[in-house]
Amino acid sequence: MLAIDQGRPRILNLKDFFRCYVNHRFEVITRRTKFELKKAEARKHILDGLLIAIANLDDVVKIIRASKNRDEAKVKLVEAYGFTEPQVNAILDMRLYQLTGLEREKLEAELAALLATIADLQAILADAGRVYAIIKDDLAELKEKFASKPDAQRRTEITVDENEVSIKDLIADEPCVIT
Repeated sequence: MLAIDQGRPRILNLKDFFRCYVNHRFEVITRRTKFELKKAEARKHILDGLLIAIANLDDVVKIIRASKNRDEAKVKLVEAYGFTEPQVNAILDMRLYQLTGLEREKLEAELAALLATIADLQAILADAGRVYAIIKDDLAELKEKFASKPDAQRRTEITVDENEVSIKDLIADEPCVIT
């Protein structure tokens, strides 16, 4: 079977084809896990800043109220607490109802869940066996979703296609008049 393997066309047998597929899935799952880990770490960074701001709420509100505009508030908060740009933006975008104790508990619960997710994603990246287990689970899910019943006839046939292309096959079969 003709396929593109790592950017180059190759003729593969069935074993090589499955090996290429598994290698591709390994790379896809690794990239997806890295993306999710990066996104989770960015959210954790923002939550850390929000929790610091809520812990020092009176001082943060005083700094924001004393500032003339958003940019001045950003600068003062960075100087006072060492927040980063995304953290300061999240603090300044925070609504007043989020200052309640219930919202603080929600933030802490989200942070705890995020830490567990980050640990799991790092474990997946560190262990190739976990990645192969995910591939196996994905294939089992595909089988469950798309497999036909055991007593049903196969819909496709795997055959060797060794037909040659001749000049006659390339000429369109159209009626013509020769004068």
